Amino acid sequence: MTWKNILTVWSDSLWVSAVVWALLAIVLLYLARRPAHEALRVASSALARWLRAAARALSGVRGRLLNQQRILHAAIALDMAERRIERTTRRFAHSIERDLGAFPQLQRRLTDQIERIDRDYHDSADTPPVPPQWLDAVDAVARTQGAGDSAVAGILDAMHGTLTRAAHDSLDEFRFVSRKRHGLLRRMLPQWRRAARMLSRMDGNVAVLTRRAESIDAQIERYTQLRDEPPALTLGAQAQYWMRCVFAVVALVVMGVLAVTEHALLAPPLLALLPNPASVFGVPLAHVEAWVVIGAEVVFGLLLLEVNRATRLLPALGLLGPRARLRSGVLLGLLWLATVAFAGTLVVLGAPAKATVAHSIAEVGALVLLALLLLPAGLLLDMVLNTGRSVVLSVLGGILEAAALLLRALGWLARLAGRVLIYAYDLVVFLPLAIEAAIAMRRRHKAAEEESDPEAPAASSS
Repeated sequence: MTWKNILTVWSDSLWVSAVVWALLAIVLLYLARRPAHEALRVASSALARWLRAAARALSGVRGRLLNQQRILHAAIALDMAERRIERTTRRFAHSIERDLGAFPQLQRRLTDQIERIDRDYHDSADTPPVPPQWLDAVDAVARTQGAGDSAVAGILDAMHGTLTRAAHDSLDEFRFVSRKRHGLLRRMLPQWRRAARMLSRMDGNVAVLTRRAESIDAQIERYTQLRDEPPALTLGAQAQYWMRCVFAVVALVVMGVLAVTEHALLAPPLLALLPNPASVFGVPLAHVEAWVVIGAEVVFGLLLLEVNRATRLLPALGLLGPRARLRSGVLLGLLWLATVAFAGTLVVLGAPAKATVAHSIAEVGALVLLALLLLPAGLLLDMVLNTGRSVVLSVLGGILEAAALLLRALGWLARLAGRVLIYAYDLVVFLPLAIEAAIAMRRRHKAAEEESDPEAPAASSS
C-alpha cells in the first residue's frame, strides 16, 4: 500500500483527502493536547536541568584546575625563591672562601707588621745620654777661685775645656740618637700605612659579606612568607607565564631551524664520505649520522647546564658534590668540544675537491656558531616545562568555562524551546481551541444570566 493510496483513502481527490487527514490530525492533536503539553514541558525541563548539571560539573572541574594552577603558581614561586637563595648562598660561600680564606695569611702578615712596628717603637724611645760621673767633680774644681796662681789657672782652663768638649760630645750624641729615632719613626710610617690598608681591605671584605648575609636573610624571609602565604594567581602573573612560554616556544622553533641548517651543512660531507647507500627505515645513513651529531651536541650542552645548576630537568645531577660537579662539568665541556671538533672535521674532510680554504673555514665557522647557538636549548626547554603547565591549565580552564557558559545557554534555550513548542502546538489546534473557548464563554454567559435572574428557570419549567 503506497502513500498515495493512504492519502486518497477518503476520496479520489488528493486535496479532499488531505483536508480530511488534516482535520483528523487536528482532532487527534486536540484530544492529546494536555499529555503533549506535559511531555514537552517535562522534556524541555529535563534537558535544561541536564545541561545545567553538566555546566556545574564543568565549572567544578574548572575550579579544581584553577586550584591546581594556584598550587603550581605557588610551587614555581617557591622554586624560583629557592634558586635565588641557592645562587646567593653559593656566591656567599665563594666570597667567604676567597676573602676569608686568606685571613690566616693576612693575620700573620698583620702580626709581623705590628711586631716590627712595636720593635721600632721601642728602639725609638727618647733616652738622653747620661753625663759622665766625673763631670761633677770637674765642675766643682772649675768653680774654685785660683787667685793669682798661674798653675792653678792653667789647670782650671784645661778642666774647663775638657768640660766643654764633653758637653759638646754629649750634645752630638743626643742629636745622633734623635736622628736615629726619627729615622725609625719614618720607617714605621709605611708599615702603619700597609697595616691600615690591610685593615681597610679586611673591613671592606667583611662589609661585603655582611651585605650578602643581609640579602640572604631577606630572601629567606621572603621564602618563608611565600611558603606561609602563597601568592595570588593574578591576571598579571598569568600574562607573565604566557609571555615566557610563548618566548621559549618561539626560541625553540628558531633553534629547530638552526638545527636543520646545521644538518644541511653536515649531510653533504657525510654523503661524500659514506658512498654506501645504506639507510635506516628508508632514511639515508648520512642524514641519520648528521642528526646524531647534532643531538649529541644538544644533549651534552643540556647536561652541562644541568650540572652547573642552570636548569632542573634532571634533579639528580644537581645533588652532586662540588668536586664531582666540577669534574662532570669539565668532562661534559670536553665532550661537547670534541663533538663540535668532530663535526668540523667532517666538514673539512667531506669538502669538494674544488673547495677553497676560505670556503672550508666559512663552513666550519658557521658550524661552530650554530653549535654555540644550540647550546642554551636546555634553558628554553626548562622554561617551557615550567611555564607550559600553567599555560595548559589556563587554556583548559578557559575551554571549560566557555563550555559551561555554552551549556547554560543551551539549557536556557531548551526551556525556551519547550515553551515555543507548546505555543506552536496550540497554534496547530487553534480551531478546536477557539470552538472550545467559544463554548466555554457561552456557558459562562448563561451561568451569569441564571445567577442574575433566578425566576427564569422556574417560569420556563411551569
